[in-house]
Amino acid sequence: MVVDVEALRSRLRRIDRCLQVLRSIAKVSVEKFSADEALRDRAERNLQVAIQACIDVATHLVSALGWGDPKSRS
Repeated sequence: MVVDVEALRSRLRRIDRCLQVLRSIAKVSVEKFSADEALRDRAERNLQVAIQACIDVATHLVSALGWGDPKSRS
């Protein structure tokens, strides 16, 4: 399998967008963040999406580069 550069770029852009949102949320005071359920939900969702995109990138690279299952590498 060949590395799909555009797929990786797409996921990296998604990670970047999520990080931009999370950085803006990080500027909010702890008190406001604690009191605002919608803001906490937004932070949680963007963190989930960023993590999933990281997993997708790693999975794609492992597959494309033929690294296989980590358990098979002793």
